[in-house]
Amino acid sequence: MSIEKRLEHFKTQFEPELAAGLERHIPNQLGDLKTSIKQYVLNGGKRLRPFIVSSMMGGTRDQIEGVIDALVAFEILHNSTLVDDDIIDDHQLRRDAPTLPAVMEDSGHERNSALLLAAILHSIGIQIIINSGLPEGLKKECVSAYNKIYDSVNLAQIDDIKFRNNLDIDEESLIRQAEGVAARFIEQMFRIGAYNTESQETWGEVGLHMGIVFQLFDDLMDIDVEKNKGRRLGDDIREGKMNPLSLYAFNNCDDWPRFKANFGNLEIADEELDWMIQAYNSSGAVLHVKDLIKDRISRVTGLLEETDVTNDHWIYEFIKYSQERVN
Repeated sequence: MSIEKRLEHFKTQFEPELAAGLERHIPNQLGDLKTSIKQYVLNGGKRLRPFIVSSMMGGTRDQIEGVIDALVAFEILHNSTLVDDDIIDDHQLRRDAPTLPAVMEDSGHERNSALLLAAILHSIGIQIIINSGLPEGLKKECVSAYNKIYDSVNLAQIDDIKFRNNLDIDEESLIRQAEGVAARFIEQMFRIGAYNTESQETWGEVGLHMGIVFQLFDDLMDIDVEKNKGRRLGDDIREGKMNPLSLYAFNNCDDWPRFKANFGNLEIADEELDWMIQAYNSSGAVLHVKDLIKDRISRVTGLLEETDVTNDHWIYEFIKYSQERVN
């Protein structure tokens, strides 16, 4: 079965659980804000993180009490970090719908109310795990992972802000930032899915590399009109967001003064944005990032050789899916 079909099948089963968890745990005293925050979380999303845990556990998942609660909690955590990201970057759209800050503003609430709603989501998620029926060892692992993810994302967001418009930063620092904001989450999902197995550390490394692959692909999506989903084309350029793609383009483009003048310009003209996107391609930056992705996938396949997984394991469809997204 293709990974797309696996994701679709999982999402069909998981979505009612997520909706029920939100209804049960979001305080009714929020009034109309409860509806807004529920709609935000339920509006799209691949549900990739809980899917990874579920797929890694396989047939044992249904034998462990409280697993669904943990999956709901981690998806809630993911969405709380997205709200924070939308506030920091002043995004108006996500998943082709208004962001929670935009919804707050449109409904007559303070835009920054979304910050408090994100905090409530974060609190709800950890309480769901603590109050779940998970075995104590796995519960402890989930609580630890939850806190590690949240700390890592926040530290990486600080670096993201610090790196804005800094075209003198080095690529290694940008990769470390990508690890923190995205890859550590994926890493922990693989680790939880492989809990209490001899290959847990190896699967954690697999998750870290795959998380970087997804982050690098998201960077490419920002300048690809055919793949860009849910946000304006070129938002990373407008915001001056540093990543391996923008750094390589700046260092190798034909007209770096023009690049520097446009990078981080929130009011960039359409023709200048077109020039910037062309510069990303003509400088070799797109090919460079695709090579970084290939390297990470190569590391993953090398790690998998250390495990006992067979060629029909779902991870190989996951790798294939990642490769096809890039090409």
